[in-house]
Parts: sequence; structure tokens; C-alpha cells
Amino acid sequence: MSFPIVQVALIFLTSFSFSIPNVVIAATPKWLNETCYKNNIKSIIDPDLCFKILESQKKIVLSRNEIELSVTVIESGISNGTNTQTYIESVLKKRILDPKLKGVFQECKSSYDSALVSLRSALLEVKVREYQTATYDLLIASTDNIDRCINVVASKKIKDATILIGNKILPMFGFIGYNVVEDLYIRSPQTINIGHDRIN
Repeated sequence: MSFPIVQVALIFLTSFSFSIPNVVIAATPKWLNETCYKNNIKSIIDPDLCFKILESQKKIVLSRNEIELSVTVIESGISNGTNTQTYIESVLKKRILDPKLKGVFQECKSSYDSALVSLRSALLEVKVREYQTATYDLLIASTDNIDRCINVVASKKIKDATILIGNKILPMFGFIGYNVVEDLYIRSPQTINIGHDRIN
């Protein structure tokens, strides 16, 4: 993956402040490497692009713990997805548009609309510690929702750079968010207590 494409995909994140008592991790180079090359996502996303983009995001790199990290990753997915959605809408407003392209862009608009609803739901769920529900929404955003656009773009052989980049970046943030939030869920007091009760 060439560096200019990475530059196009970079996202400016908004600031968030949290009052979290335990400082658990920072998004170290080791974490970035393990995350992007994790077995359950490296066959789905471009691991090299993943590493370069995450490394370039200050808010991600400076995350003090997994809660901050999960929120920042999901916000990045929303930011990128919104940019792509806005681009799609601008193309659809053109009066002269090839019928084949119009059908593709309409499908992609619906796809991004759904993915962004799922990502925004996941963001709210993480903030109120509903981690299990958040993992579901992150997974849906990264698969069923965005796959509709990915598949129609591939089948119609569309070479639009903005769509192609967006279709790589949104599921990347979704899958990474899923992994981080799943870890939070596994280690949450409620989950630990359920496991303890089952053992007893």
C-alpha cells in the first residue's frame, strides 16, 4: 500500500476527556503491531495500512487505557465513514450520472447509513459500559452493513478511489474496535462475576 493512499485516509479526531481511575495501557508500537496483524482480522483488513493509519492518529497513540482507546477507535471509524458518506451523497446529487454508477452509489449510501448507525450505537454503548452490545454493533458495522457496498463496488468493477479507501478504513476501525471492546467485556466485573458463579 503506497504512502499517499495512507495520507488520503488520515482522519482528524475530536477531543474527548474521561475520568477513569485505572491507567491500563497506551497504544504502543507493540500494541499497534499485535492489533493490526492479529489472526482474526489480518485476513480481512490490510495490516500494513492499518498500522500506518493507527500510528498516525495522536488520540489513538496517546490513549491512556482501553476505554479511551475503544472510544477513540470508534470515533475514527465514524469520522471516516461520515466523510465517505458525504462524498457519496455529493455524487448522487449530480444531475448527469451513469445509471450503473447511480445504482452502485445508492447501494453504498444505504450501506454507509447503516454502518454509521451501528458505529454510533456502539460508541454510546461503550460509554455506558454495555460492552457486549457494543461488540455486536461493531461486528455488524464491519461486516453486514459495509459488505453491501464492498460487494457491489467489486461486482461492478468501480475504481472510485474515495469509495475504495473508505471501504477499507471503516471495517478496519470496526474490527479493531470490536477486539478492544471484547477485551473490556471479558474483563468487566459483571462478566467475571458470572464466570465465578458458574464455577461455584
